[in-house]
Amino acid sequence: MPMNQTTMTRQNLRSRQAGFTLSELMIASMIGLFIIAGAISVFTANRQTSALMDRIQSNQDATRFAAQTISRVVRSGARFGAGQTGQLVVEFPAGVAGQDVRDCVGQQISEITPARNIFSSALNQATQRYELLCQSGDDPPVPLIDRLAQPTNQQPNFHVEFLRPDPTTPGELSPTNQAAEATSVRILLRMQGVETIEEIAFIATMRCRVLDCDSN
Repeated sequence: MPMNQTTMTRQNLRSRQAGFTLSELMIASMIGLFIIAGAISVFTANRQTSALMDRIQSNQDATRFAAQTISRVVRSGARFGAGQTGQLVVEFPAGVAGQDVRDCVGQQISEITPARNIFSSALNQATQRYELLCQSGDDPPVPLIDRLAQPTNQQPNFHVEFLRPDPTTPGELSPTNQAAEATSVRILLRMQGVETIEEIAFIATMRCRVLDCDSN
């Protein structure tokens, strides 16, 4: 091989081994930026999805807890009491409680002293959230859950409807305006969801009103 051709070949090899050109570096940088941007986008989307799922799960847990608490208190109560609109009053006369009956905050109800639980909703001025409250006796109301939807005249966030056995259809329930003759209650809770208002409705029945415990 001629000397000058060998020299040129060596110079070409050295130039190829010297590194990347400016164009190659710019292209590589752009590809790297696209990869990083994609990774950040996926990470952000995953965090938002996780936060959304946590919020949905939190609302479901809250409504489940509220339904279980109200149902437990109603089931153990002896009669519904008269209250203001948007309130549920459950009474426990003396001598009826027994068998480790507990109020809405989990405290045992005395068999000697009459007791009552009052459920209602109110706005917490500190958090600006509507809460479902429970008042046991003369104690201050205690929040059970928050994030109730903002109420309106047409759509309250805590709706109470008393029910009694339908006199014309055995086994069916019909609405009544008299709490004293009611055996069951239908509750509607409206929760502030992530994007929409979520509603949960359930019926709770007093065991002793159905079984006539006083006659046993």
